Amino acid sequence: MKSDFSKVGMELALSEAPFNTVITDSFGGSSVADMDYWGGGWIFAPDYYPTGDEIFSTGAGSNGGAYSNPTNDANTAATTTSSDVNTLYAYQDFLAKDLPVIWLPTFPAQLSMVKKTLHGWDPQDPLLQLNPETWYFTAS
Repeated sequence: MKSDFSKVGMELALSEAPFNTVITDSFGGSSVADMDYWGGGWIFAPDYYPTGDEIFSTGAGSNGGAYSNPTNDANTAATTTSSDVNTLYAYQDFLAKDLPVIWLPTFPAQLSMVKKTLHGWDPQDPLLQLNPETWYFTAS
């Protein structure tokens, strides 16, 4: 990687650090914008209702980029106090324009080769998990 960067005139300094140090250093500071790649993903577990309050509300525990917007805070609060689906639409439509994060796709991390008689499997699970409880075989 370092040699690839040097080919285009960029100097890359590589170092190792414990996970907590990397996260603290990546999301710390007072810059206007951060460029961090969190390849680990994020899910709404254990609350699968996609309100966004756990990740995009001001001060939320999973808001590593410190995104803060009063309109978004009001929208996410509405999604947790109302059963009207329109609150979710207002929340998603606002964030689609304000863009608190930029989605970066991950590359395929595995090559799956599976026998034709095995069914119920997902070749590229989005969380890179295996779920053998859903697998079954057929004769052909």
